[in-house]
Amino acid sequence: MIDSELEGEHSAASSVSALPFVLPLVLYLAIGMLEPRFDQGHSPGLASTSSTDTAQTIDSPTATSSVQSQRYVALSLFKFFVVGACLIYFFPSYRRCFPVAINGWGWGAGVLGVVVWVGICSLAWEPKIFAAIGIDLGGTGNRSQFNPFEKIDSSPAQVAFLLARFGLLVLVVPLAEEIFLRGFLMRIIQSGNWTQVSLRDLGWPALLSGSVYGLLTHPNEALAAVAWFSLVSWLMVRTNKFWNCVLAHAVTNGSLGLYVISFRQWQLW
Repeated sequence: MIDSELEGEHSAASSVSALPFVLPLVLYLAIGMLEPRFDQGHSPGLASTSSTDTAQTIDSPTATSSVQSQRYVALSLFKFFVVGACLIYFFPSYRRCFPVAINGWGWGAGVLGVVVWVGICSLAWEPKIFAAIGIDLGGTGNRSQFNPFEKIDSSPAQVAFLLARFGLLVLVVPLAEEIFLRGFLMRIIQSGNWTQVSLRDLGWPALLSGSVYGLLTHPNEALAAVAWFSLVSWLMVRTNKFWNCVLAHAVTNGSLGLYVISFRQWQLW
């Protein structure tokens, strides 16, 4: 067999083995792009998702808001079940790659993480910093700011949404994001033969990629994201346990969700 054929087979094998680590997060982000926004400052009669939506004419602002809310709830449920099913399907691969093991460090980092996130976000430094360097984020990275108690009239629908939302926060997002970051991205930055890379062997470029990912995916919460993702990378180095990172992510997200509901801080939702 000639060298080019060997390289082709190696490339194909790498792409197949990457699928369980990449696909769940891709699905999550793709479905999220379809969700409407409920940003403060938007007129309740205007859709904030796409030109197709804004071109649609609905007689009353209330009707528009109701349609948008129903769409948001439906997509949240759809995202939970689709991405969740994908993670369940690939879970044996994750266990083979990272044997399940956690300890108290994961819990502690998760609690500290929510304090760091809420504390830094409350300072709201990002708009000033980006404005000072001439960057206008506009609506980039804005959260939906969806208030289920205001936007959903039916109590059963509220319960269904909240269950799906917390399922995403505590179960789906932590595993999908961490398996992509620490299972794939960091390791492939470390070496092209990434499936053979141990978490204890990651160098600074690979470790910093987690913080860069946080910055790019949370531009309006950039400082909090860099601090939080750096904290979890430190946890990974400190304990050499992948599932500690998932646990910390779940504890932070779940605590943040409770904080958002308790104090009506929908901008963090």
